[in-house]
Amino acid sequence: MKWNQINNIKRFTPLVQLSFPKLHLTDRPLYYLGSGFMLSYTNRQFKIEGYERVEFGEKGEYALGMYYFKYRKELEQYMNLTLPFQDEVFGGVFEIVKGIAVGDTYLKVKNKLSCGYQIDETRRLKDGDLIFQNANISWKDFRFFFFERSNKSELTGFQLTF
Repeated sequence: MKWNQINNIKRFTPLVQLSFPKLHLTDRPLYYLGSGFMLSYTNRQFKIEGYERVEFGEKGEYALGMYYFKYRKELEQYMNLTLPFQDEVFGGVFEIVKGIAVGDTYLKVKNKLSCGYQIDETRRLKDGDLIFQNANISWKDFRFFFFERSNKSELTGFQLTF
């Protein structure tokens, strides 16, 4: 699977219209597409009215967003699942959006965006302690993941909400 095959999917596209192979890994609404890409979906289309989710349309599987992870370990850790195959590295360097690519440093991504972004840090519980999981930068419909705590940490994963 390649980024240019996925990045034009629109929100609520019926998954039956997508012609690439999908592997359902868990009981969660996620498909593995290969090469580190995961597709999230919902079984009903919806809109938000005030604070309420209002579902409409027929039941089915509709695209919501996607994730990419360069490394198996990071995908398994973030998604809290175990993959049934042994690949350790899924993909290489590619441009996500103009000027931002897999492999760019945390500092480079912050400088490129310059404004309109939010910085966050995710922690997870391990042996009774909250430990660092990833730093992320949210910008528009993207969340860029950095799995080390450093300005030199490389962008090795991201989420796109359609």
